[in-house]
Amino acid sequence: MQKSFSSVKKITGFLFLKIWRSFRLLATLLALEVSFKSCLLPLALDLAPKSSLTILTILSLMFVSSAILLMDRMGLYWIFPFITLIVVGVLAKFGGSMSTVQGRYAYHHYMQDKFDDNGWGCAYRSLQTLVSWFRLQGYTENPIPTHHAIQQCLVDIGDKPGNFVGSSHWIGSNEVGFVLETLYGVTSKILFVSSGSEMPSKARELMAHFQHHGTPIMIGGGAYAYTILGVIFNEDSGDVRFLILDPHYTGKDELKTVTSKGWCSWKGPDFWDDKGFMWEIAPEFRALLVFAEHRYYGVSLPYGKDSFRKPKLTGYLTSEQALADYAELISHLKKNITGINSVPVIVFGGSYGGMLAAWFRIKYPHIVQGAIAASAPILQFMGWTPCDTFNMHVTKSFRNASSKCSESIRRSWAFIDNETSTGLQPIQELCNRLRNPELPPKELLMQLNHAIQVGFNYTGKKNCLEYRDADMHGLSTQGWDYQACTEMVMPMCSDGIHDMFEPEAWDYGQFAKNCQKLFGTVPRPYMVPIIYGGKDLKYASNIVFSNGLLDPWSGGGILKNVSDSVIALIIPEAAHHLDLRASDPADPPSVREARLIEKAHIRSWIKQYYTG
Repeated sequence: MQKSFSSVKKITGFLFLKIWRSFRLLATLLALEVSFKSCLLPLALDLAPKSSLTILTILSLMFVSSAILLMDRMGLYWIFPFITLIVVGVLAKFGGSMSTVQGRYAYHHYMQDKFDDNGWGCAYRSLQTLVSWFRLQGYTENPIPTHHAIQQCLVDIGDKPGNFVGSSHWIGSNEVGFVLETLYGVTSKILFVSSGSEMPSKARELMAHFQHHGTPIMIGGGAYAYTILGVIFNEDSGDVRFLILDPHYTGKDELKTVTSKGWCSWKGPDFWDDKGFMWEIAPEFRALLVFAEHRYYGVSLPYGKDSFRKPKLTGYLTSEQALADYAELISHLKKNITGINSVPVIVFGGSYGGMLAAWFRIKYPHIVQGAIAASAPILQFMGWTPCDTFNMHVTKSFRNASSKCSESIRRSWAFIDNETSTGLQPIQELCNRLRNPELPPKELLMQLNHAIQVGFNYTGKKNCLEYRDADMHGLSTQGWDYQACTEMVMPMCSDGIHDMFEPEAWDYGQFAKNCQKLFGTVPRPYMVPIIYGGKDLKYASNIVFSNGLLDPWSGGGILKNVSDSVIALIIPEAAHHLDLRASDPADPPSVREARLIEKAHIRSWIKQYYTG
C-alpha cells in the first residue's frame, strides 16, 4: 500500500535529486564593511563547512520574490530593489520593516564578457557588482576590474604569488577588501558570524547600513560569494529575510529568467547552510536541483504529532515507500515543469541517503539514470559485516591521531559507569586534549570532559552538557530509531580489547524486545537483501559508491568494483561523505580527485541517456 507524502523546496536543465541523511553544512559568514566618502559597504560572508545532523534533505516551499531589472540607457541591466507587490507580499507574510540598496548597480555574474569563470569566479563577480555601485553613484571613474586586474592587484601588493595571475583560484572577503582599498580607496571592517542561523543577529546592523549608506553587501567564503540587496526584519518574531543577488547565474541577462528562477530572490538564514558538491556542479551541467524530504522526517509528518504514536500510523515509514515518493515526485515534476520532460536524473546521497541513492537506481532504473552513493553502508547488516567493524574503525581513527587518545578513552569507561555517562565526538582536536592515560580516575574523567567540549561546547558558553539531546536544528531522530527497529537492523558490538569501547555483545533477542517495547514492532533484519539485492549487485549499473577510509561506516560499504558501471571509489583521506561537502582549499588531494571522477561518471551517464 503506497501513500505519498512529499514536497519540494527549491528548484533552480538536468534534474538532480539529492537524498541524504546526516549531511548539512553550516556556514561561517563574514560581513565586511567598507567606508568610502562617508559610505559604509558591508562586503562578505565566508562560508566554512561544519557538519551537523540533519535527516535527509530539507524541503519546504520558500517564499520567493525579486527586485526589478531595468534597461539603462547605456544598454546594461541595472537592478533596482523597488518595492513591488511581490515585496509587499513578503512583508505581509513575515511582517516587520524593510531596507534595501539605494541607487543603481550592475548585475555581474558567471560567463559575462565572454569570460568563462564558471565554478570559481563568484567573488570576482560580486566585487564587480560592488564597484559598479560606486561608479554609478559618481564616487569613482575607475573602470570595473577584470579578473586579470583583480589578480594582478593582489600580486602587486604582495598578497599572492606571481603565478596567481591567469589562474582559476578563488578569492574571499580579505582579497576583496584589499582590491577595493588599493584600486578605489575603500577601507574595510570585518564582522564575523559563525553560521547562517546567526544571520538574524546582524539584521538590525545591516538594515541600518542600507538606511544610512545604501550600498550592496557582499557575502562570500569558501567556494561561494553572493550579494545582499536588502533586509526584511520582524522585531517581534525575530524573522528575517535577505534579498540575495546570485553571481552563479550563467544565462542571458533576461528579466524573466533572473527573477523566475530565483537568481535574485528573498532567502532565509538557512540559505547559507545549503552548500556542497551538487551546488558547485549544477551550473556546469545546467542542472535543476530538487530536494525531497523523506517521509516522517523534518516537517513531512503525515499524521502530525500522532505519526509515531501507533504502529498503524508509523507503518508507512519504510525505505520502499520513500523511494516510491521520490519516483512519483520526479514523474510529477517532469510532467509539470516546462522543458524537463526528457532530461536525465542523477541522484546523490550521503550515509543513509547514499543507500537510498543506490537503491533508487536499482529499483527505478527507468526514472534514475545514475547515482552517487557516498558513505553508503549497504552491507552493514546481519550476516554480512561483523558487528565489531564500526567500533574498530572508530578506534583506528582515534589511535592514528594519538595512541594515548584512544587508550585514555578506553580506560575512562569503568569510572564513567560509576559516576555518570556521556558521549564522544571525533577526532584530532579532541585527541590533542587526551594525552595522559595514566591519570587517576577522576583526573582522567576531567581530561575527558575537557576533550568533549570541542564537539559539544566549542563556544565555551554551556555550563552543562545535555548528553541525552544530541539532535541539532530541531530534527528528531525518532524516524531513524523506528527504521532501525524494522528494516535498518545494523548490528553493533565491541570487546573493549581491540577497540576503545566498553565490552558489549550483539544480542538480537534483546534488541527485538526493545523494539517491541518502543514501537510495537518486530525487526525484519533480512528484508534489505530481499528488497534490494544485498551483495548481489551484478544486475545493477551506473552507481558510484564512494567511501573515505577515515569513515567508520566504510566497513559496511562497497570497497571493490562490482562491474564497469558499479564503481567503488576509495578516498584515503576522507571521512563521512566529505566528497559531497562544499569544496575547501584545505581538501586533501584524494577528495578533489574523487569529485573529478564523480563528475566524469555523471557526464558519461548523461551522454548514455541521450545517445543510448
